[in-house]
Amino acid sequence: MSNSPFFSLIIPSYNRAGFIAKAIQSATQQTFSSIQIIVIDDGSTDNTNDVVASLNLPNLQYYKTENAERAAARNFGVSKATGQYITFLDSDDYLLPNHFEVAYRFIQAQNNPAIFYQPNNFVDANGKVTHPHKKIKDDVTRALIVEGNLMSCIGVFLRNEIAQTFKFNTDRALSGTEDHELWLRIAAHHTILYNRVVTSCMVQHDSRSVMAVNDATLIKRLQLFVYYMKQNQQFIARYKNLLPAMEAQAWSYLSLHFALTGKHKKQAIHFFTKAVRTYPPFIFQKRCAAIIKQLLLNN
Repeated sequence: MSNSPFFSLIIPSYNRAGFIAKAIQSATQQTFSSIQIIVIDDGSTDNTNDVVASLNLPNLQYYKTENAERAAARNFGVSKATGQYITFLDSDDYLLPNHFEVAYRFIQAQNNPAIFYQPNNFVDANGKVTHPHKKIKDDVTRALIVEGNLMSCIGVFLRNEIAQTFKFNTDRALSGTEDHELWLRIAAHHTILYNRVVTSCMVQHDSRSVMAVNDATLIKRLQLFVYYMKQNQQFIARYKNLLPAMEAQAWSYLSLHFALTGKHKKQAIHFFTKAVRTYPPFIFQKRCAAIIKQLLLNN
């Protein structure tokens, strides 16, 4: 191998001092060693800096920036990455020891793909699997459009020049869906491959940022997602026939969210109706049945 790392791992973090050591250590305990680790501290107000320093890893690059949300932090990390492939790890999750070895073998077998994904399991604080990964069929992009964001940042690998060309959207109101928007933006130009081996874990805990979003923020986020995709002419040219399905996926996500809360039935019905009107075949999807079931339970 050359002196340059094969992989660059970018770990954005904001006030995750209690988690980040495990995330970093999971990257240092790999069976494949040619890895550049870049931590972007997105303006943390806790002792993240001290925790990272205490690990005493000379090959780790640590940068503290002003808080600008995860998209900007990842983009900053990409600007510092020198690996042939770039990937990401949220600071409250962790990698299994074979994560990079499996990815390297896939890259060799697939002749250096532009972008591919390895799935993760969802685990509790003790590492017990709470939800296995949702399997993706052969057409990854179609699944991303019709079923929603099935790809976590934790398992996405991008060839360096692809990551440098396609950056995360830094609109803070889109935060939480910025990765989905990026995957679809890339998919308008490159085929996304799927490596079916689970090599990472996403830890489910009450303080996850995605769990704390308020209703108005979530609505705006999904509306922005639909807006940005409808403005993307390359995406429209390639996937115009799937645009209604993509939009319905966003509205149905909101409907299920409100149905699950049990407190906003009118909102749940509103977005359910909007999803069906936008894409009538939605009534045959599992999420449709889940929404109806939840609405009946809360009746």
